[in-house]
Amino acid sequence: MKIKLLRYLLIAAISSCAWLLTGCNDDDTDAQSEAIAGRATIESYQLQDEVSVDQLPNFRVQNLGFGADDAMPGAAQGAWDFIHTALKKYVTYVWVDSYAIDYDTIALRNGRWVKQIVSGRFLVPRALNPLDNYSIPVVALQHPTQTERSQSPSIVAWNGDNELTVPFAYLLAYMGYAVIVPDYPGLGKNTDPHPYCIHTIANSVEDAIKTVTSSVGIEKFWPTFPTKVKWDGRIFMMGYSEGGYATMVTA
Repeated sequence: MKIKLLRYLLIAAISSCAWLLTGCNDDDTDAQSEAIAGRATIESYQLQDEVSVDQLPNFRVQNLGFGADDAMPGAAQGAWDFIHTALKKYVTYVWVDSYAIDYDTIALRNGRWVKQIVSGRFLVPRALNPLDNYSIPVVALQHPTQTERSQSPSIVAWNGDNELTVPFAYLLAYMGYAVIVPDYPGLGKNTDPHPYCIHTIANSVEDAIKTVTSSVGIEKFWPTFPTKVKWDGRIFMMGYSEGGYATMVTA
């Protein structure tokens, strides 16, 4: 009798453990599914600094004291002067809206996908002629290696970015591109570990593009006054250094 009772208790204990494990697994699956389904959702956004096209030639690289290479500011200034001189003839717009955006992506933690809120900068030109129909492509511009949070694209002032990412994004926008510049996880407002040259960095880039090209993103960010600026369905990607890696693994 005691043996049978112990057998029943053992069976009941095993069944309870199996039920608990199944329940936990279901909860975990639901959480992962929810995180994946919520990708590219806008958490918040804010209109940023206003930079006219006439200000771009006045950009001056600053010695911010990061590192010991005193030649770096001079090299960056020379690069900017060359870039602006070569491309200024393609400028076709006279005003650009710049937004700091926070959006949802996913991160891999302990083998599970979890929700992650990251940030970036989105620039879109504003058309001033109500008689014209404006349809433009999107450029995803991935910034190079960065270790200073204050230099993240969504935070840094356009004239304080020694890596030239933000001033170049403005130049592209004035040339007629909507430009999304992801901060990447670990930079901007996100304080998680940065996935430096790890393939999961592609999630934040992909979801940045989807955020600004979704129906909600178009409604919130793309100008409608004095005339409507539309996305023409094209997406271009570019970047160098870590930005080159992020571009390749996203593509």
